[in-house]
Amino acid sequence: MTIPISFKNVVGRRVRIKIRSEGCNDRGRYRGCGRAYIYVNGRDFSLHRRGHNVVILDGYTGRCCMLIPSLK
Repeated sequence: MTIPISFKNVVGRRVRIKIRSEGCNDRGRYRGCGRAYIYVNGRDFSLHRRGHNVVILDGYTGRCCMLIPSLK
């Protein structure tokens, strides 16, 4: 499943986010049990681990300020 999101941050800059999550039985998955991707303005910030991959963005700049790996 791929989810595109686009919004303007506090200073009016456009922030583009695309999230892709692949399950073990999904067609078109990367390999194995699939991967997770979290793109922010075209750059992949996901740690590609099983479980919950979380990226925290700075609301002012729209930049990535923290990655939280695999919450299970």
